[in-house]
Amino acid sequence: MLLILYEKYLSALKRRSSLMEKILEHQIAAVELQQILSSSSSSSSSSSSSSSSAGISCSSTAAPTLKLQL
Repeated sequence: MLLILYEKYLSALKRRSSLMEKILEHQIAAVELQQILSSSSSSSSSSSSSSSSAGISCSSTAAPTLKLQL
């Protein structure tokens, strides 16, 4: 009985670890994308031009925001 509980515990830990790893990968990708968007936004003219890429839009007058779906 104790072995079964321990196996379930290890399985839950592995699942949690996998989910945490995926979240971390998404967060890293989001930060990289925000850096790209902010660097392209700062290098564009100071007028209120906007750009859209892959469904994410940003304006040079506002900081880019991202919503991740996990």
